[in-house]
Amino acid sequence: VIALGGGLFGLIGTAFAESPCDPDFVTPSENVFTVLPTGLDDTANIQCAFDAAVAFGSGAEVHLAAGDFHTAQIVVNDFYGAFTGEGLGESVIMNLPDLYVTPVDMYLDPPSVNNPWPSLFAFVNGDFSISDLAIHVTGDDGTTGWTIFGISPPITELAHAIVILGEKADVVINAVSIEGETASNSWLGYNLLNGILFEGFIGAVPPPLSGSFQVHNSSFRRIGSGTPVANVSDAQIKIYHNTFEEVLYGLDAADFANSS
Repeated sequence: VIALGGGLFGLIGTAFAESPCDPDFVTPSENVFTVLPTGLDDTANIQCAFDAAVAFGSGAEVHLAAGDFHTAQIVVNDFYGAFTGEGLGESVIMNLPDLYVTPVDMYLDPPSVNNPWPSLFAFVNGDFSISDLAIHVTGDDGTTGWTIFGISPPITELAHAIVILGEKADVVINAVSIEGETASNSWLGYNLLNGILFEGFIGAVPPPLSGSFQVHNSSFRRIGSGTPVANVSDAQIKIYHNTFEEVLYGLDAADFANSS
């Protein structure tokens, strides 16, 4: 296994263009933006709910109702709130197939409509929590194919279910399930390389990420690396009371400065 930047792949983001909310499936109520599943493509509604929550400011909540959600890449900048579901077996997020990713070295620029990354949820900076939901990555070909650092052949796995990047982020993750699948064409054996990554990785010479990262009471299954951490400074990391099953690395970590 090749460790790159401490995690298997460190990726990052800025927000996709704002997309309209469907009022039948996105319901605002004070500081809570509730998203209902459509049964089809929920990307626009989830992204719109996050855009609205960021615009609301501190204390906003994006809440997924019970059901199965299908999404492409979601990117959120400067989120100060909570991302919640109805429970591990109730609010389940799944990837749409064959997501387009910039084919070569997308990490040199943040993700956008014109530079999509192989990350299902990318959070850049902020102070937020994620709880009571599940992410299931399905299918042998999650992406259209990409490569970084000259790795060949093109990779079709998703790099992350959730990635936290930027220069300062405080994140608490509780009661979240991340699960991939075995994949015959995967060089690691699974269709998901990282579960939840906390890393400074913006550009060719990325500044470190500071803040705090907690993951507890969560589960990781059929993934290359469960909770990788890398390139952090002045950070406090707490990863405890989690379950790892069929995971190559529960935690792989590197490049810590003034951190615990």
